[in-house]
Amino acid sequence: MKKSVLLILLCLLLIAPAAQGQESGYPSCGELESLIFLTSFVDPALLDLPKFESIADFVDAASTYLESRESDIRLVPLCGVAIEMQRQGLAFKGDLFGQMVMRMADVPTAADPYVILVPDNDERLAMNEERFASEEYQDEPAEREIPACSMSEMFKLDSLASQLEVTHARALNLEGGEKWLLANYQILKWREENLEALPQCLEAIEAGLLLTELATDSAAQFAFSHAGFPDAHNPFVEAVNSGLQMLQSWRDHLTLTRPEHAGAKVLVLGVPSQLPPCKREDIDRVHSAMQEDILPLLGTSEAPEIEERLTEYAESHMALRYGILSEAPACAEIFEGLWLARELLGDRLAWASFNAFGYIGPVNPFGRQVRSKTSQLNAWMSRTAATLRADDAGSPAEEGALDVPACRSGEFDLTLAYLLEDFDGFMTRLFSKGDDFDALASIAESFTLRDSLWAQMPRCKEALEIGLMMRQIAGDLMSSISMNLASVDRADIPYADEGRRDMDLIDELRDEAMATASQLGLGAQTYYVTANTYANIRACASTECAIVGSAQRGEAIEVLDDSSDWYEIRLEDGGTGYIAGFLASKTRP
Repeated sequence: MKKSVLLILLCLLLIAPAAQGQESGYPSCGELESLIFLTSFVDPALLDLPKFESIADFVDAASTYLESRESDIRLVPLCGVAIEMQRQGLAFKGDLFGQMVMRMADVPTAADPYVILVPDNDERLAMNEERFASEEYQDEPAEREIPACSMSEMFKLDSLASQLEVTHARALNLEGGEKWLLANYQILKWREENLEALPQCLEAIEAGLLLTELATDSAAQFAFSHAGFPDAHNPFVEAVNSGLQMLQSWRDHLTLTRPEHAGAKVLVLGVPSQLPPCKREDIDRVHSAMQEDILPLLGTSEAPEIEERLTEYAESHMALRYGILSEAPACAEIFEGLWLARELLGDRLAWASFNAFGYIGPVNPFGRQVRSKTSQLNAWMSRTAATLRADDAGSPAEEGALDVPACRSGEFDLTLAYLLEDFDGFMTRLFSKGDDFDALASIAESFTLRDSLWAQMPRCKEALEIGLMMRQIAGDLMSSISMNLASVDRADIPYADEGRRDMDLIDELRDEAMATASQLGLGAQTYYVTANTYANIRACASTECAIVGSAQRGEAIEVLDDSSDWYEIRLEDGGTGYIAGFLASKTRP
């Protein structure tokens, strides 16, 4: 950025520093706070990067910047414009180093991710002109409170942290001559797409700075690697490793309850969601497709026969996936059969691939899975055949299939905070193993993941969409690994491209689910106890119920349901209790 452009930007900030605070959920900044912030916003020495005469000078400047950065962050006032511009400043300063090293590496403009994805100086200036124009300073507040994040906002932050960890791990494992350039592009693309609309609440302040720092440092790390800097001389490698540890520590201390799933309580009033009954004609159609298309393919999987045509089998698998497996309705009688067929088709391919690799008999990790799933699918075929033969085979849905129910509060909680947590952890571990990769251990972990999905996945719309995609990605990764071990040419493995598209799709589904939960007001809401001293928490919604705890005046509580005179709240141990509604308010006393 030219010094003249920077001066114009600083003038604009001095003229109207409070606009972002006005628009956001954060308090507006006062004049003194804005002035304090601006004094630490830009390091003038960074503007002289093009004048450095040697690579050593350039590396020293990056190291100095990274060492001094943490003290700058602590100066940020907790108000809208300061929080927003500090994140922008972190991205801007880190990008300066990445941009310069790309020029040193003679990366063409048309291939430079910083040119493709990051707004240039004029664009940044225009955006700030629009953001800060025509606003006046706010009076300095005597006392300021920033609202705590809601549960849906906490899930969003946790999800973003997990996504960045996975994106970074995947980028490290790219291959090819331009892998670091592509890694830089993927990280910058993630940052530009995900950090513009962070929730504006207390926990998001620290999370936003951590995410911005880590994404920017990762991009710079990959830029230096592309320019030929070994890790020992790459100033951003240590910063990224430290950032990953800090992000994981932040996630570990989130006020999200993550119980073991086997004992987790889905906090939903009423019975869990159920899939609608199937129409007889749909059961008949899927049962026939199983007999005519799926079982014959599975039945040809004698080891010598299928090993000779793994690619042909994989292509047939894909055809079924985009045929009957995706076209069949999500209804009660059909759902189990389709789930089993999806698992068995992938397991048969992987089983044959491991046979070709030399893992025959008991040492083949997919043998037991194939036998078990085959038995379960045959039992499903027998049950549906009996249903179709029965005189009273009609169902409540005979006049028209019912809709899959939308997810409710606890079902969103379970899917977004627990099941996606397992999936993201699996993906992070899979892509971060590098030379220590253990195919058998990863395969065993994938079996555990999909069993957990089947047992815990709520039977409602958003959860099914996300759960089915998680199962498909995990299965396709195992199929890809298996075919690769069987020496199938990478270009002939169809699951690799599928996996990349599916990862983008699951991110979209995740964001849509987050938005739906937020728009509908699902998840816990923060209330405050307004009793004169304390309020009793009871086991059920009545003064006749046992007292299970108490909350002091002013204490924040998580309210799961406020639709009656008694509010259902989440307890510290993950259970629930009830508090009289007139003793709680969304406004802190």
